[in-house]
Amino acid sequence: MNGLGWVTLDFWVFINVAIYRLHCPTLGTFISTFYKNLHPRHTVASFLSTMSEEKQHEGKTSAVAEERTEEKMEEKEEKEEKEEKEEKEENEEEEALLVPPLDPTILERLQKWSEETPDKLVYTFLSGNKGNPVESSYTYKQLDVKTIHLAQAICGSKEQGGWDVKPGESVLLVYTPSLDFIVAYLACLRARVVAVPVFPPIPGQLKKDLHHFASIHQSSGATVALTNTAYNFAKRMDGIKQIFSTEKTKWPTNIRWIITDKKLPSSVSDVQLPSPSRESLAFLQYTSGSTSEPKGVMISHNNLAHNLSTICSALRVSQSTVCCAW
Repeated sequence: MNGLGWVTLDFWVFINVAIYRLHCPTLGTFISTFYKNLHPRHTVASFLSTMSEEKQHEGKTSAVAEERTEEKMEEKEEKEEKEEKEEKEENEEEEALLVPPLDPTILERLQKWSEETPDKLVYTFLSGNKGNPVESSYTYKQLDVKTIHLAQAICGSKEQGGWDVKPGESVLLVYTPSLDFIVAYLACLRARVVAVPVFPPIPGQLKKDLHHFASIHQSSGATVALTNTAYNFAKRMDGIKQIFSTEKTKWPTNIRWIITDKKLPSSVSDVQLPSPSRESLAFLQYTSGSTSEPKGVMISHNNLAHNLSTICSALRVSQSTVCCAW
């Protein structure tokens, strides 16, 4: 085969190989390869061999490039994940700073001061007696122990010697002014029952006070009333008088009265007292009922905690502050 034949054959081989590779070389490469293959000593086999080697080299180069691209993509993804995680943590920290800490509940405060200042007076009740004005008093530790024991008696089962009041039940607190009311109130919070403070009907004013009392009793659904020895005696005396009374309003009969200032059963000391949730109901606060029937407002443990914190902040109280209330 003469040189022209080689040129013709090699030319068509070159064109077909270029098309097969699916990418056209640059014009300079095309011309260089074309004139190189005009030499008769270049056979088709040698040309194909050369093209095959170039293709293999390009394939290896392409594989390396793809591998490097994948590595770069992985590095980019890892970097983005790290940045996203760091951004999320920063946002959470910022949100935590914006959300104020929860106010301690009244039971948490009592426990704190009972541990830190057990012998400090927390409540003193003055009777007005000139000779001995102090009727009763409690230190933080005494109040803590007293309310725990009373709470155990309230929610303890009958088998344990308790009064078997279930968590969530409404309990009327019927006390004349005294520290007995405060002890009963805190004990109800510990026992997770709903305290319902109610003004005790005063002897001689039963017509007005009993109507108010009966209205709250019916509205709250309470079947248990806590009181002390002094008021229980006065109530019994008025109950006897009512037997001979023609008044329509009388003491509700479907109430179980419990005296809290008597000796409490020691058998309830093992009763567990789970902490109440902040969202649960702490007590029902009723309006005076002077213009209409008394209306109850539901106060949660969280409401009470926030209210106490607000009062302490507004009054700028400290551990040396003494507050007088009546």
